[in-house]
Parts: sequence; structure tokens; C-alpha cells
Amino acid sequence: MPIPRRQIPISLEPATPTPLTAESLQKQLANIGLSCRDAHQDRLREYIVDVKAQIPHGRTQSYAILTPVPGLDRRTGQLTYRELAVAVQETGRASRLAKTLGDSSVGNWEPDPTGDGYGPELEYIQFEAHFDWLKGNRTSFTGVIDNPPAYSGKYGSVDAIKSLFIEVGTTASATLVNGLDRDSIESVLSNAIAPLSDASASNYDVSDSRVIFLVENYDPATKLADGIGVLTVWWHLTIHDYKKKSKDSTQHDTNLTIKARSVLYSTLDAMYGDYNAAKAQFGGS
Repeated sequence: MPIPRRQIPISLEPATPTPLTAESLQKQLANIGLSCRDAHQDRLREYIVDVKAQIPHGRTQSYAILTPVPGLDRRTGQLTYRELAVAVQETGRASRLAKTLGDSSVGNWEPDPTGDGYGPELEYIQFEAHFDWLKGNRTSFTGVIDNPPAYSGKYGSVDAIKSLFIEVGTTASATLVNGLDRDSIESVLSNAIAPLSDASASNYDVSDSRVIFLVENYDPATKLADGIGVLTVWWHLTIHDYKKKSKDSTQHDTNLTIKARSVLYSTLDAMYGDYNAAKAQFGGS
């Protein structure tokens, strides 16, 4: 008799992942002051085709894609989870799945309206201080961290953003054995160009991140999945004098730093074990 396959009960509904389109990309570029010939929709469609050709074809899907609440993202490294939860609650922008994050875009699935999709537990585990502690203190913790070397070079501003898209998608997917579903990556990238807090700044210098709730091999008929988990990808893009043009060059000094961390669970016992251990160490809920 074969060994029964362990599965996780979760109630999800099918969703249409948010696409990356030339129209939305052009608006994002315009919001940061880029309206050059490379930002025309025909050119952007070519860029998107190129990006899609270079991002991985993974199989792990998403059921929520979340983002730091605007105005708080630069503070997350200094706040504890409990402090951040209070700050986000005050804005009224938290997702129903999370205490410290807001909804960003749509993934492959969405939780049934009556459920939380283990959002509170996964969100707590992915918080960087908690994740790092679990990685260093629990031998059973299966989390993966990827901190590739920073990317530096001279690029046109739109080319630099195209590189951001490709590297963010590749780094995020690399933390998962089966990789991240391409439609989920595209959804993450659909609003990845964050505006500057100072519109008059000469350098584009922005950090941002996404938290992606993961599901593997979900069967909507049985409402069972082979695994659930969470992936966080963070990036910092700097483009020096990104709006400046000269007769000699349109290339700009560019630096891109990315890091990602993820964990997948095949049993709820393993997830709750990590969650309770981190909670005992850090408190909060």
C-alpha cells in the first residue's frame, strides 16, 4: 500500500494574475518623470516581450501578493513586527490577510472570502528578524535565503528598469525548488516602479519589496495542496541622474541590490512549529 501523500487543506478561488502591460508600464515611467522615446508603448511592448523571455518558468503558484504600506516601507528595517503592525493599522491599509502589509496585485488564486489562508502565520514567519532567527536556531526550518551580489553598470534609465524586472524575477524564483510561476512574477512586476518621495530628486533611489503567499499543486475540487509557503523579495535600485540626457550619452551609473527569502511547508505541524517558536522569541501575534 502506498504511503498517503501529506496535503494541506486550504480554500482558494481561481484568479487572473495582474499582467504587466505597456500601458501600465508607461504610466509608471511617467510618474517618475520618464517620457523619452524609449517609454513609448511600442518600445515598451518590445521590452516586456524581452523580459518575459528571460524570467523563469516555475510551477509554484501564488494566492496573495502583498506590499509594504506606502510611507512605511523605508521604516520596516527599524521597526519590530509589533510596532509595524500598529503603524500599518493606523493607516487602515492592511490586507485582510496580513497585519503589516497591504494588497499589491493579484496572483493565481485568492483565498475564499471566509478564510485567511494561513496569512497571519506566514506573514509572521517571513518578517526578516523572525526568519533569520528561525534560520539560525531551528535545524528543522527549511527556509532559503538568496542574496546575490549587487549589479552595477551603465544603463539607459528604461534599460535599468528592465534589468530590475529580470533580476527580481530570477532571484525570487531561485529560492524555490520548483521556481515561481511566470504569471505570478509578472504580477509582482506589474507595479514595481515605485515613485520617488521627492519628485525633484536627480537620482532614482528607491527600495521596495513584495511578500508572496505560495501554494503548490492546489486541487480546487478537494481543496487540498501539496504545500503552502511565503516568499519575500526586496530590491534597492539607484539610477544616477536618471532623467538627464546629453548629446554624448544617455547612460547612467546604476546599482541594483536584491535579496529574497522563502519557505514552503508540506505539513501544518511544521508551519505552526516555526510560527510558535518565533512567537515565543519575539512576541506579537
